[in-house]
Amino acid sequence: MELIRTHLKWTDIIAISFSVFALLLTTGCREAVTATTILTATTTTAPGKIDVLTYHYDNLRDGADTDETILTPQNVNATTFGKIFSTLVDGDVYAQPLYKANLLMPDGTIHDVMYVATAHDSFYAIDANNGEVLWHDSFISPSNGVIPVPSADTNSTDIAPEVGIIGTPVIDASTATIYLVSKVKITNNNTYAQYLHAIDLASGKEKFNGPELIAASITNPDGTVISFDPLLGNQRSALLLLDGAVYIAWASHGDNGDYHGWVMSYSVHDVSQQLGVLITTPNGSYGGIWMAGGGLSSNSNYIFAAIANGSFNLSTQDYSDSVLKLSPSTLKIIDSFSAYNYTVLNNNDDDFGSAEPLLIQSGSTSLVITADKKGVIYVLNQNKLGGFSKNKNDDIQEITTDNNPIMNNMAYFNGKLYVGANNMPLESFELLDGKFSQNPVSATQNIFGNGGEDGQGANPVISSDGTDDGIVWALDNTNIGSAPSILHAYDANDLSHELYNSAQVPGDAAGNAVVFSSPLVVNGRVIVPGENAVAVYGIR
Repeated sequence: MELIRTHLKWTDIIAISFSVFALLLTTGCREAVTATTILTATTTTAPGKIDVLTYHYDNLRDGADTDETILTPQNVNATTFGKIFSTLVDGDVYAQPLYKANLLMPDGTIHDVMYVATAHDSFYAIDANNGEVLWHDSFISPSNGVIPVPSADTNSTDIAPEVGIIGTPVIDASTATIYLVSKVKITNNNTYAQYLHAIDLASGKEKFNGPELIAASITNPDGTVISFDPLLGNQRSALLLLDGAVYIAWASHGDNGDYHGWVMSYSVHDVSQQLGVLITTPNGSYGGIWMAGGGLSSNSNYIFAAIANGSFNLSTQDYSDSVLKLSPSTLKIIDSFSAYNYTVLNNNDDDFGSAEPLLIQSGSTSLVITADKKGVIYVLNQNKLGGFSKNKNDDIQEITTDNNPIMNNMAYFNGKLYVGANNMPLESFELLDGKFSQNPVSATQNIFGNGGEDGQGANPVISSDGTDDGIVWALDNTNIGSAPSILHAYDANDLSHELYNSAQVPGDAAGNAVVFSSPLVVNGRVIVPGENAVAVYGIR
């Protein structure tokens, strides 16, 4: 039976509205936990199975699952592979689902669990083998005036019709905890709030003093105070877990309001402890961190972020069209790269921040790969990003993809970079002697459509058994909100060889497409998020 629980921290809502607090006290809308004993999830992974604890598999954000032993180019075809089931949920799924194998639940049963967040501020634990909803948390209370934020309130349709949990959560396997950010509106006085939650994997119960009301402010030398705005702040990027801290980044909804890019860090063992705060444009404006739903990346020593359009002034530490290298916890800026033609990029809406920084660690090669909306791929040195020059970029390499915007994240596998620009084929570029081929070495025959301003090229991931049996998976989301995503599978060595797509077989359709969605491939399953549903594919 599905366990449903409502999580709200009323002491935080007091700070927002005393009248709302009084109403909640009288109605008592928080439901009691039905189990008398809440078990903490075990973290032992079954033999032959892996867990997926963060966006695109690891903190490098390379998008590669190299431990897939079930799905191969031989059995992924329309005859033997297809949709196994779909599970309906109560809102659109923008976040990439996560996965924990062999999880001991409070009732003593063991499940392979996928975790699904919705824009309706709900969070689900679902059996990945049969679609059963094991538990469901809700972070709203409509009867008490606490609802997801209507998209109309953001003056944008980038996420519609409502904004709840949008960014991909992150799992700490050592404590069996998943961290996520919810966004709500308090209708009684038209205020807004965002919360950091720490949820037990097995029970859905809050832990580590969660939820925590997210708040931050900085004071500039001239005395100007800038405070985090929970309405303007779009928490679209995936969360990062590193060395006892969880990292969260924000952009905006469209370019609406006097917003800023923010990064905050919190203790994983006590989410009420804020460890660090960074604002990307402390003396200017904008500088959001979108990264197409991707996350801050890390090589274990430093954190990397891609910053979009906005103010740029090195003397006042206002960064736009830049890549920042940050120290953990404190979020101090250690190094940076800024595009020399940032003014042109801003004026033409060709700015940075349209793809997450992908890190490559291979022998003596330590690269940062990112892109802009002009269709340029930037190859940077992790150890010396390149700073800023007025005349040209001090980077390792730049690759141009026919001026088509790159507004999705890239993947790296076995010496090849996989890139899906808007209205272009999915292409691969080969890495040789620290640089990539200027022209693609392989490309799909089909085009990944342009879904408009939000961009719908391909957002690829790879599955393989080591370096063998490589398959590239991507969703065609051309018709956002009006037609199903089409799941494609290609031979990683030859992208012109398509193995399967979900339009080949009646009944294999996924849910309607949402922007920037990424499939998850794990343990013989391919999980596809969509509108009000997740579809799961595998061997028939």
